[in-house]
Amino acid sequence: MKRIIYLFILLTLTTQNAAGFDIDWSSFGDWFSQGTPHGAWSNESTSFTIYYDSYDGQKNKVRLSARVYVPQSVSNIRHIILSCHPTVTENRAAPTGNAPLDGEISRMYFSYGKQTAVVCPDYCGYGVSAHLQHPYLISDVTARNCIDGLLAAIEDMETRGWISYGKWDAALNRDFSDTSIVGYSQGGATALACAKYLESYLCPQWVKDKIKLWQTTCGDGPYSPLATVEQYLKWGMPKGDNKNLEYACVLPLIVAAAKEAYGEGCMRTVKLEDYFSEAFNKAGIIDLIKTKSFDTDVLDKKISEAMDTHKRPVDVFSDKIINPDDGTFNTTTKEYKCLMRALKMADLTVGWTPTHPIQFFHFKSDRTVPYCNFEKIFEEGHIGYNNSKVTKVDIKDAYNALWDQEKKEAEIDKVDLDNCNHGDGGTVFYTTYMFTSKVRKY
Repeated sequence: MKRIIYLFILLTLTTQNAAGFDIDWSSFGDWFSQGTPHGAWSNESTSFTIYYDSYDGQKNKVRLSARVYVPQSVSNIRHIILSCHPTVTENRAAPTGNAPLDGEISRMYFSYGKQTAVVCPDYCGYGVSAHLQHPYLISDVTARNCIDGLLAAIEDMETRGWISYGKWDAALNRDFSDTSIVGYSQGGATALACAKYLESYLCPQWVKDKIKLWQTTCGDGPYSPLATVEQYLKWGMPKGDNKNLEYACVLPLIVAAAKEAYGEGCMRTVKLEDYFSEAFNKAGIIDLIKTKSFDTDVLDKKISEAMDTHKRPVDVFSDKIINPDDGTFNTTTKEYKCLMRALKMADLTVGWTPTHPIQFFHFKSDRTVPYCNFEKIFEEGHIGYNNSKVTKVDIKDAYNALWDQEKKEAEIDKVDLDNCNHGDGGTVFYTTYMFTSKVRKY
């Protein structure tokens, strides 16, 4: 997971039904940026931080932050990429944090567009809002956070004179054309949630006109949190595969976020600690997560140490969620019913019909975000079924073409795609995304 986070930063580059987050847009507009662009991190680009107002899972107004990357000699912006980051548990790994950047790889991206800006929101719970609960996989909240950040960044760049609207003058090249959204892992689900939000009736036309969504690209995202947890159970059943989770720390992230975001209903009446086993609670993992001082690798190591290397769902969850004998759900308890209701509300694969292009990457071998999320997209009754706007990207063909044509520029080791883990998948996803013709070039 750490490798994905690092690569995401190098490249600078969830939602329930739309009605679940109906906030008055008339309050939008309170934002400010951190002075002039600063902190040049390559020969191609520079960055600045923007602060803006949005909402948390309880619909309270909060101040959030985002990093905006622009070309070093910026004079006009024609394309914006809204880049949604993968799962982070350490605040400094968020876009406005202090994680290292690499100019060589950044140049690969900006070579595709000297008139491109990249907007990287921290999400609620990171950056300036690190004291708040992060609504992990509660994608309607995170989508609104990202859209608010994108709008604030656009208005900031308009104020600076970098973006203008109207008929494009070929000589002056002074017209903003469109926006694309990209993300991997949690960022993949967030990217899809943003696309859904922009297409919903909750999003006013002036917002759609300003953002001008072109396409969305999603990689290995947990689009269906319920399907993800169900697959974890199948892998971890004592009488089945009996395998540990690659990242057991995502389970408390999911439950804690559901309790916070859906606290007005069923989840308010249950206790967070009742979801987890005695060994897990004694290890103090939830308190460690709240500090936002440990990355996913460290948290997972602590879980392994506390639980004698056992990291199956049956080891992490209490018997109020999972039957200890066979590893199946305990469907009789209030805790189970409340959690299932929250997970279903966060499903992005149903309840809407995309009208903008969306392309999906996913690795069959991914055991962090199971392939079933990808399959759900294209099942009958789901958003990708018989929808020409929703396409599958053959990752093998795209990656092999990249390797054959661009391997010197990519400067990465070739990955075995048939046995690709989630971390290596992030490397392949972002690199392939940059080097394919699907990227808008200006």
